[in-house]
Amino acid sequence: MLQAYHIAPRKDNAPHTDHHRRRGVESKAPSSYTQGLNPCPALEAGRKKEPLVAKKGARVRITLECTEARKEGASPSRYITTKNKQKNPERLELKKYNPSLRRHTVHKEIR
Repeated sequence: MLQAYHIAPRKDNAPHTDHHRRRGVESKAPSSYTQGLNPCPALEAGRKKEPLVAKKGARVRITLECTEARKEGASPSRYITTKNKQKNPERLELKKYNPSLRRHTVHKEIR
């Protein structure tokens, strides 16, 4: 069974935009919004501003590999994480779970 939709008027009296359109209910947005001349303020408010260039941060992606699995002939597990290279310049060592050995083992950073 089809259900009719009704768009309730907004409390801030802002115009409805095209993304609110439901089954034949016309938008009350000015024609300049729908023609792409002026960006809709309701859409612009929620949109993220993406930088044009890549971030240059201190955090880098690293891979952690199990150190005990190869000694026992099992496949080593690997985890990918990030670290702050300025605060931790040395290689990272963490205890992580290795599913092939079914226990927690020491994982060291590999390059």
